[in-house]
Amino acid sequence: MDDVLLLGPESAALRAGTRCRHVRPQEVRAALERGGRRPTCWVAGHGTSLKPLVEFADDMRGDHRLVLLDAVNEGREAVLRARFRSVIVGDEASLLPFDELLCALTSPERDRLFIGGTVDLDDGVVLLHRADLSLPPLLVPTAWFTPSGDGTAPDFARFAVVDYGTSVQLGEYEASATAILYEFDADFRRQARRDLAESDASFGAALRRLRLQKGLSRADFPGISPKQIARIERGETDQPRQATLARIAERLGVAPEDIASY
Repeated sequence: MDDVLLLGPESAALRAGTRCRHVRPQEVRAALERGGRRPTCWVAGHGTSLKPLVEFADDMRGDHRLVLLDAVNEGREAVLRARFRSVIVGDEASLLPFDELLCALTSPERDRLFIGGTVDLDDGVVLLHRADLSLPPLLVPTAWFTPSGDGTAPDFARFAVVDYGTSVQLGEYEASATAILYEFDADFRRQARRDLAESDASFGAALRRLRLQKGLSRADFPGISPKQIARIERGETDQPRQATLARIAERLGVAPEDIASY
């Protein structure tokens, strides 16, 4: 577990027992010396003076990352970005509520959670920051967020990360963090596959997971009957012939050889 240090006023979240250590401005140098080279996430609370972080930044010897809940001027931001491995600024990223943010950052499953992000409609992407700040942000094409089965469409003007980082909300539309990571993070997908290996690692099970991931029914494969898809998924038939496999893969939007990785 990386150290998570909260700079600024002590909060109710800390009293509630999150695994985050409170550091007063005058304690920054001591915290840096005590932390050594351990990876560290600093969270600067609302109204917190950042002067100690700038003043003692040269004493940093580890992998330090910073989450700012308040906006800063361009000069201060440039200095902080030069000192820290990464900087997330609250006004640039729609962040989780403060208590949920601390819980996500200290969660043992923080690699599966998001803490915030931004929507760039010009480039057609949603950038998502992970609670594990050692992992790079995830870029998800806006086209991936297709209307749900009941017709609910994503509203990118109403972006939020909710439920302690487990979901991305776009107006009334929601997508789970797990579904997004499974689709766009190959390492996460491989780990999920390893987690599922003891239960079912068959080709049919992988096909079913991918079909559901894409929001498709068994009737959504032109030239292949729903019964045939069902038999493949249940393992009642051998892996489909190359021509059939190619049609399935084309409808799913993946390479044929990648289906088994899901």
